[in-house]
Amino acid sequence: SNPSGKTTAVSRSIGDRVWKGSMGGVPGSLRLMRSVPETRYQELAWGEKHLGLLLTSAPVPTAVPSAQAAVTISDYELKPRAASGDIASRAASAPQNANSQCTALVVQFVPYNEKAAAEPAAKKAKR
Repeated sequence: SNPSGKTTAVSRSIGDRVWKGSMGGVPGSLRLMRSVPETRYQELAWGEKHLGLLLTSAPVPTAVPSAQAAVTISDYELKPRAASGDIASRAASAPQNANSQCTALVVQFVPYNEKAAAEPAAKKAKR
């Protein structure tokens, strides 16, 4: 809530500094809200061992297990936008997610192709 007692349904992590209180850099304000992100990392073998990744909002894995998401992604090979939409749609249609925001982002890694990265052939001069 803010100093007047109103509440917000969204995180104000980027917005109003007063809502963040003393951690937001406004001297003398009350400490009302503080965002601490949860972060993890995983080293990837680009396009070899790891073919892609799936980022989702919290409600998605409760409705779409990771094995089912993997099958969906493989069904939409090289179509990450379609796979993302299908996974998010399935999660949103689950009864427990009736009022939840279901978001999915599929990133597919493509192996590096040295021929594609090479300089294009020189054009022939016109006569």
